[in-house]
Amino acid sequence: MEIDSELLEAFLQEITGLNMEILEVLKSLNEDINQPGEFFKFSNIVDRIYGTAMTLGYEDLGAYCGSLKATTRYAGNIEIQRSYKPVLKLMMNYTANFLALKDSLTNPASLEEFKKAIDFDMKKMDKLHQDIFQYSDSENAVIKS
Repeated sequence: MEIDSELLEAFLQEITGLNMEILEVLKSLNEDINQPGEFFKFSNIVDRIYGTAMTLGYEDLGAYCGSLKATTRYAGNIEIQRSYKPVLKLMMNYTANFLALKDSLTNPASLEEFKKAIDFDMKKMDKLHQDIFQYSDSENAVIKS
């Protein structure tokens, strides 16, 4: 699928700006990890990237951002503190993969490298959902009561 160069340039600019917002969220969480609202804020930022990626046909990026959005939103909404550190690590991995992400949009040869980088994180997110978030309803009831 060929993407219009102006659309691609606009998307690259958008994700660069959003990455600056993400770095602020990570800074805040590194200072105090017990801020569920910051996890939710991150999920909203990643949701914007997800929406544009899917609209433009970047399915791998969209799937990754969709999983990351769901994982960070879960961490923010259900407030299970034992999920915070592994979720924060996934959030930091996103920023570490950011240059590979941008490069994969303009250089098809680097797409495979990006896929390898995110594949491991996708597996980690699946494991988090199975190990921690699967039982969130019962834990959440205990936490909220």
